[in-house]
Amino acid sequence: MRVELSLEKDSTLRVIMIGEIDHHAIGNERKNIDDFIKKNLPKLVVLDFSRVKFMDTSGIGLIIGRYKLACELKIKLAISNVPEGLKKIMRFSGIYSLNILQM
Repeated sequence: MRVELSLEKDSTLRVIMIGEIDHHAIGNERKNIDDFIKKNLPKLVVLDFSRVKFMDTSGIGLIIGRYKLACELKIKLAISNVPEGLKKIMRFSGIYSLNILQM
């Protein structure tokens, strides 16, 4: 897994996740995302799943961790472009019951 981070003019941070999200690949990227959020303090963080091929429970942890950070910093969090195969995992995990925007 790798991520592309882009801060848009409206103070939206777009986090495009690429590849497979699993416990082997997530550690360093999680820190990069958090550091970028803390440094730039965007108004909205969008986790874009359009280029994710596979996700295990580590991906749920990634979302929940960024959700907690966003709540602490009073930033809105959104998930977008979730492939059909990942929606089931998110539904079972309870992600959709959190105050996370769906785009």
